[in-house]
Amino acid sequence: MRRLAPLVLMFAMLVLAACVERKEHLAISPDGSVLWQVRMASDSMDDLLKGDAVPTPGGLWIVHQEEQRDDEGTVTHILNAETAFAARRKLPDGFGTALEIEQGLCLAFPTSITFEKRKDGTYCHFARRYSPRAWQEIDALRLQHIEPIAGSLDTDIAAWTPEQRLGVTQAFARFEVEKEIVFARAAWLETLPREPQDHYLAIVDDLRGLLLTLDYARLSNLLAPAANEMEQEALDQAIKLEGEQLHQSIIARLGEAAQKAGALEGSQATAFLAACDKQRRIYEVTEDLGDDGFEIEVEMPGVVILSNAGEVNGGVSGNTVTWKFKGESLRDRPIELLATSKIAR
Repeated sequence: MRRLAPLVLMFAMLVLAACVERKEHLAISPDGSVLWQVRMASDSMDDLLKGDAVPTPGGLWIVHQEEQRDDEGTVTHILNAETAFAARRKLPDGFGTALEIEQGLCLAFPTSITFEKRKDGTYCHFARRYSPRAWQEIDALRLQHIEPIAGSLDTDIAAWTPEQRLGVTQAFARFEVEKEIVFARAAWLETLPREPQDHYLAIVDDLRGLLLTLDYARLSNLLAPAANEMEQEALDQAIKLEGEQLHQSIIARLGEAAQKAGALEGSQATAFLAACDKQRRIYEVTEDLGDDGFEIEVEMPGVVILSNAGEVNGGVSGNTVTWKFKGESLRDRPIELLATSKIAR
């Protein structure tokens, strides 16, 4: 759809970053040591450095970055990382810091490798659990505010009537404000659960009041058909700037509302706003992960006897199991990777 991406960017409905293709290979030796290799690829370098945490050079990871260019000149940015763990050493729960993982600011995937001796041999158990990313509450807002008008629109933006352009502008603005209210409620319950609820409701009213101040007619004119390519580029840039300004206006309005809400002390308002920012970042990471591709390959010692993997193939030092899924599969539900192999006596 022509100019749909800048339109979406205007109201920050979606983070318009390129998807990341994530591939991991874990080779488990019979003695319990592990070689862990990671490859992340994207056509946007920013997507490898922002959003969800990635392996970084330091104590754990050896990291190498490279670029690949195809015959058409398209550049793919690649991040390769590798680390090794001695037997019985605990694996990290994700690529971020312990605090980032605990607060949900990056994807968590606790991974364990255990060995069990039985009469008929030694068994190796691999388990990984991806933590679910909350999504349903925001998606419900999208269904409520965006879908009703989106379903009636022509696929060509140039065919939209002035009334439709106005309706789209109003719908996306409402969606953004209501989304911020969800973040604010979670932040309030985290930081100010004992404060009177009318103070929170005053913040909500103040945020929604922002919608009454927007110049929708002017904003909707940015979606009108352009006369030429140069005008189109100018409109797209204007839409991008308006989107950034709307986002900043919502945050500023929230800050002003928090400062004057009831009898909140300065430290309380500060804690509340920091929690709002955390909620915002958690959502942005979840959104970023949506179109990422995940491929996890584990080389087990011995012979794989049971797993929930989609593929089981022979490996160099044992059978190899592979799971593939999209990041959107993590929304509101966990994903477990389980495999057990038997090492002959």
